[in-house]
Amino acid sequence: MEFSLEHLQPKERASFALRSLYETAGCRKYHMGRFEEYSLYQENRSFLSSEQVITFTDLDGRLLALKPDVTLSIAKTAQPAPGETLRYYYHENVYRPSAESHTFQEISQMGLEMLGAVGEAQVQQAVRLAAQSLAQLGAAWVLEVSHMGYLFGLFDALGVPENARPGLLEKLREKNAHELRRAAQAAGLDAAGAAALTGLLELSGSCEETLAKAESACRNDRMRAAAAELRALAKTLEASGGSVRLDLSLAGEMEYYNGLVFQGYLKALPRPLLKGGRYDLLMQKFTPGAGAIGFAVYLDELDRLSAPLPPVQKNSTDKFARFMFSVPGLPKFVVWLAYHLDKHGLLPRKIIDLSPFHTSMFITNLASIKTSYIHHHCYEFGTTSVFVCMGKPVPNYMSGDLSKKMMPLGIVMDERICTGYEYASFCNDFRKCLRDLTCLESPFDGSSPQQ
Repeated sequence: MEFSLEHLQPKERASFALRSLYETAGCRKYHMGRFEEYSLYQENRSFLSSEQVITFTDLDGRLLALKPDVTLSIAKTAQPAPGETLRYYYHENVYRPSAESHTFQEISQMGLEMLGAVGEAQVQQAVRLAAQSLAQLGAAWVLEVSHMGYLFGLFDALGVPENARPGLLEKLREKNAHELRRAAQAAGLDAAGAAALTGLLELSGSCEETLAKAESACRNDRMRAAAAELRALAKTLEASGGSVRLDLSLAGEMEYYNGLVFQGYLKALPRPLLKGGRYDLLMQKFTPGAGAIGFAVYLDELDRLSAPLPPVQKNSTDKFARFMFSVPGLPKFVVWLAYHLDKHGLLPRKIIDLSPFHTSMFITNLASIKTSYIHHHCYEFGTTSVFVCMGKPVPNYMSGDLSKKMMPLGIVMDERICTGYEYASFCNDFRKCLRDLTCLESPFDGSSPQQ
């Protein structure tokens, strides 16, 4: 029977292709065990994506852990000599908590690390290999590149306190201009400084156009050095064949990355498939004076390419919307007519049944895209009188137990169905019921429950 790679799953084909690519580039495969002493992760918690680690006591009494990270193990044992550059690739499983299921997950990843003497040539080779890795996966791809030095340089120029920087980087990752501006002002920045930080969200797009804007916005030597490194890298990536973009709001973990950062996307996948960057700070904890750059490819994400698509849900609203937008000029006329008919109570029942705006309560879940909650306005059109917006979970600062999380809600109400007094009474009673669920056993008329 003739063997063909086409019979394999996407992540199996990818592992063969990436192994060939990395070995051709002069990288050696790095082998490691599944377990590592827990003390390694305890001493380097700030370099992990999560402090939650699966641990167990070995038969000899040592406290071991299932690996949550590969790079830490390589950085600890590599020990490059002065002037030497070590090039490794790996194919390993790591064990991390899943944000979606709130359970531990086994994650298959391949990666590449360059350690020791890491200069411009090694940086350019690593990023070029990242682009080539995406190209091996058989779909259209995008590589986004940024530089932590540019962000840190701006922080220095604006005088951002050290303790406020992690929070500002988090807001940058969320790309939430409003929250970023508010956090900047809370950190002591004036209006001009807050505007400079939110301006980073505009530094995203094609390499040449974005670089020109970034260079003109430089305020100190650190920012200019980062822009110069990005300029040299852009020339290297021009012939990569895919889409390479600069996004200077792309921020890695402050404790981990200190230079170039990048992440790659594949068409039809909802989140980054590849993440990497320069992490000299971590490497120098084990080998003083050494540098490091690397990336990981999350192979499990490729399973989505072969998974069957969910059935398309079709309803009357979808059919009506497709028909309305298929005729030029019709949407504008229909919206105008529906607004005025609704204003005078003359909107036909069939249109009301099709309209998503004729409802008592509208609920949206921004936690599904890892975004903070917002206070959404209630629509002038329709009958929506309560708008509830769920945001991504945050530490439970209300109870004081920050190890647990709560989901914040943004609730906007108007007086289409009752006055503000009734709303306030409802909120008060609702809070009481949450604190003591036995109150739900009492009848609405206030009488005693039947025995």
